[in-house]
Amino acid sequence: MNSFNPVNKTCYFRLDKYSCYMRAHGVCSLNGISIQDLMKQDTKQLCRENSIDYCRNIAKILMTTGFCSDVLAYYCTDCDHFEFADGQHRVCVTAKLSRKGFNVRLNTVLKVNEGTKCRWCLMQEKYDREYKKFNLFQKLFKTKKYMKYIKDKDDFYLREFITKL
Repeated sequence: MNSFNPVNKTCYFRLDKYSCYMRAHGVCSLNGISIQDLMKQDTKQLCRENSIDYCRNIAKILMTTGFCSDVLAYYCTDCDHFEFADGQHRVCVTAKLSRKGFNVRLNTVLKVNEGTKCRWCLMQEKYDREYKKFNLFQKLFKTKKYMKYIKDKDDFYLREFITKL
């Protein structure tokens, strides 16, 4: 068990427009809101993960009760990135609160994966290899095979992303 500070760490998230307000609307729900306003947040109402209140509720709960179940994180040594099996929202919220000057202890089960890369980096390498296989004709005339490659890559970017917190 470790205390994990996600600030300035590069993190790979499997969040899409259905599970993250920022991915759905282009701006984080914690941007532009003060600690004082977060403390006024009504946490009694249930809300979807991509609603404006979801991460705001998590923030208030972390600030007022300090309760936080353990986050399960993996550190990939080859790419220096962190990925998560559980606790993506809590990690992101903790980083945003730290940047606002409110430090929260985030209990983390951290597993170090020596000699590995995160899924994001592995997928980028895969897409680079596939792209190099296409010739000018396939790219210029947007063949069926090339368009499938573009769709697969775009779908991946819609479901997953990497960011420095």
